[in-house]
Amino acid sequence: MLKYKMLDVYKKYFFYLFNCIYKLKIKALIIFTFVLLNYKKKDVNFMKWEPERFEDEMQPPKQPIPVFPLFPKKRPDYLLITTRVLSIIVNLLLISFIAMLIDIVQDYKKASEKKDNKWAAEKQYKPIGKKQTIDDFIGYEEVKDELQKYIEEVKTPPNKSQNLSRGILLYGPPGTGKTFLAKCLAGSVKDYAPFFITTGSDFVEKYVGVGAFRVRSLFEAAKNTAIVENKNYFFVFIDEIDAIGGKRSDDNRNIEHHSTLNALLAEIDGFSSSDKESQPIIIAATNRKDALDEALIRDGRLGKHIYLGLPDLKTTKEFMQKAFSSFITSPGDLEALSKVIHGSHFSPAQIMALTKEAKKRLSLQQSDGEKINIIYEAMDSILMGPENKSERSEQDSQRVIDHELGHALVATALGFQVHHLSIKSRGQAGGYTISFPEKDTKLPTKLDLIKHIIVALGGRAAESISFQEDISVGCGSDLQKASNVAKNMVIQWGMKLQDDRFSSLNENEHQNEEIQKIIEESYKIAKEILRYFSEPNQAQKKADLINKLRNQKTLNKTDFESIQYPKTLKIDKNQGTLQLEQS
Repeated sequence: MLKYKMLDVYKKYFFYLFNCIYKLKIKALIIFTFVLLNYKKKDVNFMKWEPERFEDEMQPPKQPIPVFPLFPKKRPDYLLITTRVLSIIVNLLLISFIAMLIDIVQDYKKASEKKDNKWAAEKQYKPIGKKQTIDDFIGYEEVKDELQKYIEEVKTPPNKSQNLSRGILLYGPPGTGKTFLAKCLAGSVKDYAPFFITTGSDFVEKYVGVGAFRVRSLFEAAKNTAIVENKNYFFVFIDEIDAIGGKRSDDNRNIEHHSTLNALLAEIDGFSSSDKESQPIIIAATNRKDALDEALIRDGRLGKHIYLGLPDLKTTKEFMQKAFSSFITSPGDLEALSKVIHGSHFSPAQIMALTKEAKKRLSLQQSDGEKINIIYEAMDSILMGPENKSERSEQDSQRVIDHELGHALVATALGFQVHHLSIKSRGQAGGYTISFPEKDTKLPTKLDLIKHIIVALGGRAAESISFQEDISVGCGSDLQKASNVAKNMVIQWGMKLQDDRFSSLNENEHQNEEIQKIIEESYKIAKEILRYFSEPNQAQKKADLINKLRNQKTLNKTDFESIQYPKTLKIDKNQGTLQLEQS
């Protein structure tokens, strides 16, 4: 029974305990905890249990139940949900697009690298048909001697190297055979070193970094080829190098050009290779040496400069001998033709074009004279274009005859050889005359230059005599040519008629007077020579030339062999005039 009473007491205690905790009555909580823990101890006296004493405290206070406001239930915001869903979708699409773009760029880069590597490998020289060597290059013996050293260099072991320059620049006017020379060199060294041929435009791209990458890939392909073939050297020829080797500017508007040039300079220097690896020999060609960057053509890079100018007379003869020896049997005719081609400043490319054009019209059944005329016709076609078939008036035809014959007679009187004269209209020219001094010189004197001025003014002087000073516009180019020679004499070379004492003329001070004096004196001499051929004892020779020219349209060297002039041109240094003295 006591047990049940104790349980009842504990229940009341625990009920009161929870009530105290609920109401935060800390003091009562401590007391009843003490009672509960010491209930069975004998030395502790408790008061009698009187539940009514605690009845009020155990009763919870009767307080009104608070009424909390009830918020209305919100409807779903479908616009907000839609906006957030769309935002998530757009972000996912953007991330997917960026990832796809990165993947495309990487694929393109790999494809470009593969393509550029294939491009570089395809640049290796592989002769088709007969292999051409340095011996197939006509003329330019001094140039071939320089390149022959490189041919011997690649044949010798590295320990016997001549330490030649690893960079060569071929420069000169267009059509002189720079590219063909490189191909001949490639044929000569093909068995001893790989040879790669490309052009400067191959490295020019609108995308930044492509040019530099192609430079590196080209040199890497060439070096790897040399390593695979166990060669000590490899050649890289870059034609038209001014496309990537032009002078750099300070405005940084062409970063791609700068990066490509810097990559080329690094490869030429050989920073990426050791002395034990295959060594590069770089050859470049250009028509514009003055436009190249100084860092590219300095010593240590493209430091060896080889000039290929227009062929000299000996080289021109070799060209003509090889081209027309089967058609022209007379050595004299072939030499005369060579002088005409050389005097007309034909480049090797123009000579080859002349050869192809002439061989279309030549046949073995023609006489030598006919063959010479056909070759001249082909030369006229190359220099001035096809013949104008439109008819000219009688007065215009007579004016052209007098004009061109005036050039020829004055040239003959001054010791020039007239090789060809034509009154056929081609392009903007009504006719033309080809004449050269009897002796060719690379250092013309003052008298030689004045003779050229007199010959240039011969056509104007002839029109002036025949048409009573009524000259035509056809004299304009002749006057321009004479003025240019006179200007160079006075301004560039310091030449005057009066004396040989050196005296530099300040710009625009007495220069025009000296130039005008030279032209006037030369024009006076041209008129004096033509008046001689109008005298009764010479008039018949001139008339025969006019009739033949009217019928045949052309005259050659043999037509002027009978023309002679008894006087010689002299310069009166004291008076500053030109004189014709009896020979």
